[in-house]
Amino acid sequence: MKRKYIQMSMLIQGPTQPGNDINMYLELLKEELETLWAEEGVDTWDAVAEEYFPLRAALITTVQDYLGYGYISCQVCHGHKACVRCMEETMFLQLGKDPGSSKTVYMGHRRWLQKTDPWRKRGDLFDGTNEPRGPPRKKSGEEIDTLLKGWKECPPPGKIRQKPGEKKKKKATATPLIGVWKRRSVFWDLPYWKILDTPHCLDVMHITKNVCESLLGTLLNMPDRTKDGPKARHDLKVLGIREELQIPAAQEGQSEEEADGGQKRKRIKQPDYYCPPSCFTFSPAEVDQFFNCLLGVRVPFGYSGLISRYMDPKKRNFSGMKSHDCHVMMTQILPVAIRGIMDDHVRATLTGLCNFFDVITRKSISVKKLARLQEEIVVILLVSFDGSNSMAPPSAGNDNVIMETPPAAGNVAGARDSPSMPGSSPSVTCTPAAACAGPSTLAELNALTALSTPCTFLMRVNGELKDVARGSILRPLDKKWHTRDMEDDVYRVEVDRALPGYEDLFPPNQPHGADDEDPLNLASLKGWVLLWPKTLIRINTYSGSTASKDKHLAAPHVSVPPRQPAAPVVSAPPQRPAAQEVSAPPQRPAAPVVSAPPQQPAAPEAEEYERDDFQWDIPTSSQVVHEDEPASKYGCSKKLFDSQETAEEENPEEVAAAAVKKMLSPNTLRATVTAVGDGPVLQPKKRKRPAKKDAKDKAAAKDKDKVALLDKLPNNWRPLHHLGEPMLPEHVLNLLTGDMASLHNQVQYLERQLLKSKNPSYPLFVAKVPTGMNFVEKYPADLCFIRFNDIFSIYRMQMLHFSVVRLVALSLSSQIVKEGTPTIAIMDPFYMRESIICNAGDRAIATRQVEDFMLANIKKGAILIPYFPEDMYCTLIVVHPQHSHAVYLDSGRDKKKDYTNIRALLNDALTGFANKAGPLKVERKSRGGLVLTHTTNFPCLRQSNEDNGMDAWYAILQMQEYIKYADDMLLPESLRERFLNMADAPDREIRKNWGRIQQFICTVIVHDVNNRSGEFFYGYGLPPNDEIELRLEMSRDERPFNTLEGCRPFPPRRTT
Repeated sequence: MKRKYIQMSMLIQGPTQPGNDINMYLELLKEELETLWAEEGVDTWDAVAEEYFPLRAALITTVQDYLGYGYISCQVCHGHKACVRCMEETMFLQLGKDPGSSKTVYMGHRRWLQKTDPWRKRGDLFDGTNEPRGPPRKKSGEEIDTLLKGWKECPPPGKIRQKPGEKKKKKATATPLIGVWKRRSVFWDLPYWKILDTPHCLDVMHITKNVCESLLGTLLNMPDRTKDGPKARHDLKVLGIREELQIPAAQEGQSEEEADGGQKRKRIKQPDYYCPPSCFTFSPAEVDQFFNCLLGVRVPFGYSGLISRYMDPKKRNFSGMKSHDCHVMMTQILPVAIRGIMDDHVRATLTGLCNFFDVITRKSISVKKLARLQEEIVVILLVSFDGSNSMAPPSAGNDNVIMETPPAAGNVAGARDSPSMPGSSPSVTCTPAAACAGPSTLAELNALTALSTPCTFLMRVNGELKDVARGSILRPLDKKWHTRDMEDDVYRVEVDRALPGYEDLFPPNQPHGADDEDPLNLASLKGWVLLWPKTLIRINTYSGSTASKDKHLAAPHVSVPPRQPAAPVVSAPPQRPAAQEVSAPPQRPAAPVVSAPPQQPAAPEAEEYERDDFQWDIPTSSQVVHEDEPASKYGCSKKLFDSQETAEEENPEEVAAAAVKKMLSPNTLRATVTAVGDGPVLQPKKRKRPAKKDAKDKAAAKDKDKVALLDKLPNNWRPLHHLGEPMLPEHVLNLLTGDMASLHNQVQYLERQLLKSKNPSYPLFVAKVPTGMNFVEKYPADLCFIRFNDIFSIYRMQMLHFSVVRLVALSLSSQIVKEGTPTIAIMDPFYMRESIICNAGDRAIATRQVEDFMLANIKKGAILIPYFPEDMYCTLIVVHPQHSHAVYLDSGRDKKKDYTNIRALLNDALTGFANKAGPLKVERKSRGGLVLTHTTNFPCLRQSNEDNGMDAWYAILQMQEYIKYADDMLLPESLRERFLNMADAPDREIRKNWGRIQQFICTVIVHDVNNRSGEFFYGYGLPPNDEIELRLEMSRDERPFNTLEGCRPFPPRRTT
């Protein structure tokens, strides 16, 4: 025995346990606990302060199995009052003897259901009676202490000592107090014991082992461990339930003579029974599938025992599993092994039971989850072990195995009704409203196919259905909810607003990611996506104006003019039916222009959306209808972006030719793909050998080419962003929440304000570079411009400009500094552009910047440098100064880049760094000084054909991965291994990261750039236009700036 357990062996001596007399041994422990809790405490030596201090300590709880619970607490833990939570209100049922099981089982779990739960009134499914009672009230420590102090007949601890010569007397057994307390525990003498909420706890590992063994024995129908034997089937017949599982007794076996030790005797064989198969017992095929799954389980070393070691496939049973092995089987392996076998309701119940044990064994659990867990385990017990509709027989809920689960849930989670929990909404005073029209029928709801459908949410208030909120149903055909299957009776919805008077109500389900400690009410759910029951949804059918349905845009932090009169009301646009051909994309009506929309509160973190979930198909039709559009939908003929092209006038003859051919013309196609999404990928043309043609064929081919020019995609096609228009298709825009929706609303609002302004400023956001963090702070690099064209590229997943990547690099670098990451650093990439370092004078400035950054981060193992061969192409360079190594993570496939200038710059910076910092661990010398080993063909993530030109997205992803696994990628060898593993991942898995990067960039702009308390906040308003142009000219940003007049060139360069 280990040394730390010697006291335990001294406490419990002898071959048998002390049982109820353990209090005699605990008396010594109690005296020490009283000494530790005394006011003067115990003098204890503080090794750090080198002095004595008074130490006070208290015993908070004890941990033991269920039988040990009874011995320590002196409560009855078996028999008719075996539940230590219900005490004298325990509901029991004593089953008959032979041929029955003669067990005491415990029913009445419906008392823990919600008061409005319909199962309370379904006595036909249980014991034939309704259940109006609530859960038994838990006695407080003060009540129990008063009760035990007034017990005059409490037996004294210890055994009766017999005098010499007297006959052994049988010890008189005292009647338990209220049928629960056998005697008074010594712990009640502690002054603080009566104020403890949970003085005794159950050993969850012991309970898990018992439940796991009984569950596996029942599923596999193991004769010595199953809870569904012939005696259990006789119990069903006595109770009059589950007639389909009741078995009649067959004829008794005939007596036969057997020889035993030379003598003949008669032995009566037990009656033979045929037990009809039950839904919770594996069939032979399911047993084979179950064992084959377990035989293939491989776990890390030390995680658990080898599962196949405890299996006997021939006998189809388990044996020898230890407590930890049962815990792993119950919480991790069993839910996976039963996938695809058994009935759905049985599998769901078993998975819920496994999830219960998994959650209660975690290191930290919130109060909200515990309350929800308590409700779930009650339903699981009802489905499993209580009543006529239960799966298992009544004898499965005996006091040694299954009945240990409800006390565990009661001790951990409690069974109290709290008004702060979402399941029980508080009393609210609702304003009078019109009569509720009721929910839509299930047939109407199940017929939905549109990605977003406006609806009204209903809830039952004071016994009546009321309209409580407005919103929309999202993606009804998608049955996945955060990688899990959704129930058939719920829909994924988004709440737009709560109706007056119902703001304080709690929804039926909390959204994924909400704070468990502080549940959200309807007023706080604006923009959240959650699950809502179908029976509480009504589809909206609008027949009037759309002014009441238009969503207000969030106003950014800018000064706005006074409110203008409301725009005239326009009719609602017709909804395009899903999966049907239409003649032309429907034209959206002009949205009313508002000058100062109300400020929206900051939206919380929203769930990420992936590009693969969108529908990018372009509908074609047999007839093309062209409608004349105004120069601008907002009554302005000016252009803001360089991509805002004016549509050419259409020739009626060409349009008629295109209509006959049943194809889309270029202008219609351009308008369609702008509103729907990215267009199809242009396929390279195959070379064909030219054939000789006569004059007639040439004339026909000329007319054919004239029509084809109308239908093909324009060269260098890309989605176009129109002034004041949404940056995404409508069905995708409805899915945006959180920071992505807030940023989109800010940009769209500012664009509309610029259209109405006589002297418009540049369409951009300004980010101020913080000081004191080794960033490039000098003019003109102290400001970073994020143009609205760049934000449009973010939403459309197009090529990112240098300014966006610089903002991301500054944000990640600031995060590293704040968190104190000791291994890596990210450099400000302002000078790391080919357009700057190609000049000798500018390259010298950039070299000093890199050298100073290496000196400031001399203790860092690696330095990440985003390098831009062009403004739209980025390569991440990982420099290990101490090892004289530079790794170039280039994700491009086709475009080869020239690294001559950046290699010379890094070599010069390393030489200056070594002269000031001292000798390096690994030095490689050349004629001009120290040089780096430049690995330009390093194996890393490569872009797919679909992602060609996404260099900046891959560079940001690699920076995030490097920060996440910084400790494992300090050397090129480990870096190579990590990125080789990432490169093996399919392109679809890599592309899932783009949505996360979108969300991250939008969050930085909303919270750090446009927020007063943000790290990159510049201020309200913008610099003068001349200053912006001068800064861009000095920073070598040659891209033309977009104004209301179109593409205005830069002023001529100044020569000195």
